[in-house]
Amino acid sequence: MIKEVYPSANYIKSDNGYEFKNDGHIQLIVPAKQVRIVWIEPAVKEVLANIPVGKESDTKKYDRYIGSWEKKSETPYVVELMSQFTLPGNSGIFMTDSASTDAIEIRDPWAYDKAYLVFLMQDEKFNSYENWIPDNLSVRNNSGKDEPIFITINNVKRKLIPFKTVRNQRANLTRCYYLPVTRQECKAIGVNNITISLPKRRGIVFSGAYIDLPDQMPDIQNANF
Repeated sequence: MIKEVYPSANYIKSDNGYEFKNDGHIQLIVPAKQVRIVWIEPAVKEVLANIPVGKESDTKKYDRYIGSWEKKSETPYVVELMSQFTLPGNSGIFMTDSASTDAIEIRDPWAYDKAYLVFLMQDEKFNSYENWIPDNLSVRNNSGKDEPIFITINNVKRKLIPFKTVRNQRANLTRCYYLPVTRQECKAIGVNNITISLPKRRGIVFSGAYIDLPDQMPDIQNANF
């Protein structure tokens, strides 16, 4: 049993049903960019009886990566992409009534039990391991003026927030853009339609979005490493 995989534990079994060879490999099929494995331990045979060989049994339930995007519109300066997502499980309890503008929370958003959308982008002008992108990305609107990068969820427009880390923060750069998910625009149950407007800027690569919830991080006090 892979006991502490966030956001869920999963059972797998070997080709012979129960035992893995020493120095062998264990394969766990999971949604992209999701899993953190903390502890692995044997499971009882009775539990494994109905588990598919070599993979865990319920990945779609916890899929939090929004990776399928289509082009909705395009201008010489901006491309608009669209996708859909569904919030997993009872994550609606982590949605707020409105987005916070509190400077302390913006500085350390993951210290709060809230649902966030994290947008995965990269600037190829930097080394791949540095993962810096400009913190002032903007798009040109229909009036010919530049405005900060934004998304819409169910036709409600939201400006993205550049994340600023307390340590190792370089000027005019960010590690990612994010925003808290609120009840003003997002449905806790059912399909949500999302668009993102991106500047046509050399080197900027967009690779999707991620639904980040408090249960994604393990309880360090009780985890076994």
